[in-house]
Amino acid sequence: MTQPESHPDLTQLMEAAIAEGVFPGGALLVRVRGQTAHLSFHGRISLEPPGGPVDARTCFDLASLTKVLATAPLVLLSIQRGRLALDEPVHRFLEGYAGQGREAITLRMLLDHSGGLPAWRPFYQEVASTAGGAWLATFKGQEAVRRMAAAEAPEALPGSRALYSDLGFILLDWILEQINGRPSDVQFSERLAGPLSLRSLFFVDLKSPDKAARARKGGAFAATERCPWRRRTLIGEVHDDNTYAMGGVSGQAGLFGTIENVATLAEAWLDSLLHSEGFF
Repeated sequence: MTQPESHPDLTQLMEAAIAEGVFPGGALLVRVRGQTAHLSFHGRISLEPPGGPVDARTCFDLASLTKVLATAPLVLLSIQRGRLALDEPVHRFLEGYAGQGREAITLRMLLDHSGGLPAWRPFYQEVASTAGGAWLATFKGQEAVRRMAAAEAPEALPGSRALYSDLGFILLDWILEQINGRPSDVQFSERLAGPLSLRSLFFVDLKSPDKAARARKGGAFAATERCPWRRRTLIGEVHDDNTYAMGGVSGQAGLFGTIENVATLAEAWLDSLLHSEGFF
């Protein structure tokens, strides 16, 4: 197999960022027409505790890439199977999702962030203050965050503007579970990661210690930060606070993966776009 070329400018930028403390380590991959043009690994997986070097096995918390790598394709696959339609209103799937303009919000609006919903809310704080924090990373925490997200009224007329919103993807995750009868991490594994042989692209379900242990087995995780309220360095545990309160699996965050598996799924998106637009 032809080895990818090294591009000094890209390497120098990554190394400079590490030296300046922007991040402790990272991976960089560039593909052109299906061929790897650049692949390099830099720095270490964590500073506290001291971690080993970043390499091809390093799994990163993919944060909001979850929206485009997991939730959006699962919605599209459900549309393909006739279980959803882009312009169906959300209230058809979530009972009681009505009032204050909610009736006008469609699945399309949630996907393109035009539903008028707030960008973010610190739902985790209420979950953390309930029952002495016993609901955190449990099914009760998941249900509480979903209910709070559904209770938020649009801040703008649905369809009138685009405002990036985590809340819309919390609702999409809930809808996917309702119509398919399985959690989104299971759907992702069965419908995307499995068929594409993406063994290093997955969720860490904190609601189930056994599932979380299996997901983490054999993986080297890059740390995200020293969390001020969890009071620990987050390694192999979702960084997003609301997703953590929900147990690590949601529509807006929670996916982990290696650089090469991320690139493979991103390439599937590009292939679909290019073929549909008639470029080939």
